[in-house]
Amino acid sequence: MWVHYLKMAWRNLTRDRAYTVLNIFVLVIGMASFLLIGLYIKDELSYDVHHEKSNRIYRMWTELSAEGPGERSASMCFPAAKTLEQDYPELVEHGVRFFNMQSPFITLGNDSVRYNEAHVYFTDPEVFDVFTFEFLKGNPTALYDTNGVVLTERLALKYFGTTDVVGREIMAESNIQLEVRGVIANVPSSTHIPIDALISMRVLNRMFNVDLTNRNWVWNPCWTYILLREGVQPEDLESLLPEFVDAHYPDIMRTRMTANLMPLEDIHLNSHLQYEIVANGNVDNVRLFSLIGVFILILACINYTNLATSRATRSGREVGVSKILGASRKELVFRFLGESVLTSVISIFASLVLVELMLPLFNLLTGKMLMSTALFQWENTLTIFILAVVVGIAAGLYPAWMLSQLPPSVIFRKRSKAGLGVAVRKGLVMIQFCVALGLIIGTVVVNRQFDYLQSQDMGFDEEHLLVVPVKWDAAMTYRAMRKELIASDAIVNMSRMNDVMGLKHNMHEYHHARLEANDYMYFASLVVDEHFVETIGLQIVAGRNLTEPGDDTTGVVVNETLVRQMGWGSPEEALGREFSTPGFNERIVGVMKDFHFVSLSEQIQPFALDVKTGPSEVFFTRYFCIRVVPGMEEEAHLDLLMAWDKYHPGQPLDAYYLSEALQSAYRSQNTLRDLMAIFSIVAVSIALLGLFALSAFTAEQKTKELSIRKIIGASNRELFKVVTLDFVRMAFIGVLITAPLTYLILQNWLSKFAYHVELDWFSFLVVSIVAGGIALIAVVFQAWKASRLNPITALRYE
Repeated sequence: MWVHYLKMAWRNLTRDRAYTVLNIFVLVIGMASFLLIGLYIKDELSYDVHHEKSNRIYRMWTELSAEGPGERSASMCFPAAKTLEQDYPELVEHGVRFFNMQSPFITLGNDSVRYNEAHVYFTDPEVFDVFTFEFLKGNPTALYDTNGVVLTERLALKYFGTTDVVGREIMAESNIQLEVRGVIANVPSSTHIPIDALISMRVLNRMFNVDLTNRNWVWNPCWTYILLREGVQPEDLESLLPEFVDAHYPDIMRTRMTANLMPLEDIHLNSHLQYEIVANGNVDNVRLFSLIGVFILILACINYTNLATSRATRSGREVGVSKILGASRKELVFRFLGESVLTSVISIFASLVLVELMLPLFNLLTGKMLMSTALFQWENTLTIFILAVVVGIAAGLYPAWMLSQLPPSVIFRKRSKAGLGVAVRKGLVMIQFCVALGLIIGTVVVNRQFDYLQSQDMGFDEEHLLVVPVKWDAAMTYRAMRKELIASDAIVNMSRMNDVMGLKHNMHEYHHARLEANDYMYFASLVVDEHFVETIGLQIVAGRNLTEPGDDTTGVVVNETLVRQMGWGSPEEALGREFSTPGFNERIVGVMKDFHFVSLSEQIQPFALDVKTGPSEVFFTRYFCIRVVPGMEEEAHLDLLMAWDKYHPGQPLDAYYLSEALQSAYRSQNTLRDLMAIFSIVAVSIALLGLFALSAFTAEQKTKELSIRKIIGASNRELFKVVTLDFVRMAFIGVLITAPLTYLILQNWLSKFAYHVELDWFSFLVVSIVAGGIALIAVVFQAWKASRLNPITALRYE
């Protein structure tokens, strides 16, 4: 019987080719969009799940409360991992750490090539007992060698041209001789720890001639991961962490600090702490795209339903004949469902082809490396097939029910109970219009918000500012290099800093008069030199810059927000106040105008600039920043390259412009904006096709009425009104429903930004009128056709 239904379904589809092509086209667009969004969401949700023990791996993080902003840190102190493992062996199987020298890169090389690598970490030998890496060469004991390093396949090929490199030597920095003890497969991109090479943590002890990894409980430079034993719940360990903090951390931190655990698989979407390894994703974006994908699929189903019910009157006589010959309602329902399911299955296969064609562009937009092969894994293929069947049933259920319920006498009268079908179709079209309108308004507001953020004044001059990541050896030559470079006609000024202005910063301890002895507050801070304010383009509103001798031990410059939050009155009143750091009796010598030292998505917080000299200057120098004369970028880069080769021959040089880095920081926002715009256009196009189909059906149903009106003298304007009035009403009701709901949703979304555009009803009205006008075009075309019909032709058979 099912074969018979499929044959009839195929005959009906091939008989009315225009109807079939339109239906399949809309379903293909909707399904392809849904599958692309599904690939994106699946990738976002799959971060770090490739580790076999991922459900037992947790990252430690800490929250330090203080009178100031405090600190919520993704990194930990060195001793925590191993001490936790020793204190609670019944709960913790292993504790491993990742440490990158707090540097933007580590230089690797051999006799022929040297490169700066951004994702090289010192780690514990047990790392391969916790995380899953595929060894191509060597084995998981590789890092027990005190000189051991494990390379990814990519790095092995980059430096040696082969993966058969176990036993070969490679140099880290300029003086750390390492031996390759293993090669692992390239780490999947869906991880919050991108890895190119892993160096044994034991190398650190050799570098510093001291057991650096088990001493300081305050300095927190490494990321710490805990593997719980089988059967242990995270709550079992978390309940003991206050006891752990009391037992090991210094007195000054015990009452202020809480240690916490975060599941490995939750980090990418839910962790937005300070000192993250890389910028993570956003679970709100995943939810938003999920809704958009579902909405697009619903719109495609509604379109099919509307077209099918509009076509019902053409199939009515066939249904009537079938009923007279004894066909049951159940058989008719299955027959129509078979047709819709067949249409859906054909569409899903066509959509897979479209996904394959569109995936390169989609990857370019999202910055991902999604593969269509993921759709052909057996569980995903089964899901897609089930999706096609469900969509077919959902789209065809109402037309099947409506047609099968009508008695033959009604069907053959030609004036069937079309009114019921029209009412339902109007309701479905209104849903389409509401969804499309909501997406249009949402896209407009998202664009306005992100344009607003990216066009705001950061409070300093980020243009023409060259940033050079450096290591300690380069920091030692800073003053000599600066003297040569500022003599260049292409370079205005040069400074140094420990983090990148506008992108990241560190937290430093400060003491003021209201605090007890040996008590500190934590404020966002940069360690710089006396040329920083002029180089960056900050504005001093009270006092002076860090330019006088002795400022390295006595002077601090703070921002206006810090002065306000401390209750010190005006910027002038803050000058001279004690603002000491551990070991130095410092004071405030200047107050600078507020500026955005992190993303514009965050509120400006208290901030301080400090100066260090001597050994501390070298330790805190991670970047050079060079102000370039506009239009002389090429000359400045050549001068920098010459000075670099003079002081660091053979060392690779990396440099980038701060403005470009700040734009890259907004990549996730631009991705959200672009994808919302694209899929909103898809949704609106599907909704317009639905309106076009329903208006065509309405015009056809009103042919006799329009002809009689024309004969008795109705004008084209009156005929337009007959065809379009219902759609104008639907658009008006749709605006009344959608605008308030969208306003509330967008207001909640904008509230998550420290700085955002204001929503106003006038903008909503304008967008609604434009959207309604676009929708009306589809209806006006059918009204125009109806106004031009020949009444004699329409009434010939009456």
